[in-house]
Amino acid sequence: MSFRVLLGGIILIMAANLSASQVQIKAEALPEYDALFRRTSGWTGADGDYSVALNEKVTLWLFSDTFVGDVEDNRRTNATLINNSVALQHIDNSKPVEFFYNTNAEGKPCALITPDDGRGYFWLFAGTHTSRGLYVFLTRVERNDEHPAFPFRTFGMALGHVPNPTESPSNWRVKQTQVPFCKFTNKGALLFGSATLKDGDYVYIYGFDSFGRDSSGASTHSMVVARAPEDKLGDFNSWRFLSGGKWIANATRCDRLIDTIPTECSVSYIPGIKQFALVYTDGGIFGKIMVRLADKPQGPWGEPIMVYDCPDKDWHEQAYSYASKGHPELSKNPNELIVTYATNSTKFEDLFNDARLYWPRFVRLTFERSP
Repeated sequence: MSFRVLLGGIILIMAANLSASQVQIKAEALPEYDALFRRTSGWTGADGDYSVALNEKVTLWLFSDTFVGDVEDNRRTNATLINNSVALQHIDNSKPVEFFYNTNAEGKPCALITPDDGRGYFWLFAGTHTSRGLYVFLTRVERNDEHPAFPFRTFGMALGHVPNPTESPSNWRVKQTQVPFCKFTNKGALLFGSATLKDGDYVYIYGFDSFGRDSSGASTHSMVVARAPEDKLGDFNSWRFLSGGKWIANATRCDRLIDTIPTECSVSYIPGIKQFALVYTDGGIFGKIMVRLADKPQGPWGEPIMVYDCPDKDWHEQAYSYASKGHPELSKNPNELIVTYATNSTKFEDLFNDARLYWPRFVRLTFERSP
């Protein structure tokens, strides 16, 4: 285990060259938050772990692959793996977290949201609540056995619009529209929906571009960003893309803002230090939670700061921790950001034999400017 997670999981790191000031970031594991999502029947774990504030009292959680079944003696039993689910959490935790998924004609669990055309399945990515309703980016995935440890491939991205998000998710009406700017080939991918941020009159939509190449010819995994007026997120003609420091209509000319970014991340505003914080996992699956800071939603972004080394990735030889992202609606003070991550294993049977795996795990980040 890294020395950075000793002393009860609390670390303190100094960040330099960030908006002409230094920032201290303290990270602390939150087992009491973890416990809010632990169940022994029904919904019994998931990854993805995006969140959206529906109002000042309720947070919507968006999950990708999800276990439904039982947990007995730290093992998952009678378990079914479905492709997505959601949950509602009251910010004051006055009620238990409530989970939602569907059942099929045989009464067996199935995903809450499925593709209209029947091809593949959806993983739920970033979402935002606007004056026109809830929007959720729906990553289109299908099985692919070329890589046994990760037997899937992404082939598209849809934007789901829920005009009635205040109703029970069981009663949602979800309109699905393909995002026209996304591209998937054997040479790389361009997608939008890795993260969203509502700031002022705009929604910023962060994405991932792997078509670039470094000096050795290897693919780079770069962050790109678009934005749209808050009330026109579903109108793709209103989207503009950052290129050369300007917002233009051509998605193929996006600036590559950071060359090492996974497909899942978050961008949140930290009022206490007046900075935007990008949160992601180093290398996508290496279990080190990274933060970069910026004065503006589009950057430029400061140097990466390693703030937490996830200890659960050391539980199994094939375990890995990933999908780090922030949840500002859970913050209780202006200097705080609550972050989650997930831990998985390339040995699928580990997820059944060790029920510690595959839940949202929580970390509190506290940001302070140095004297």
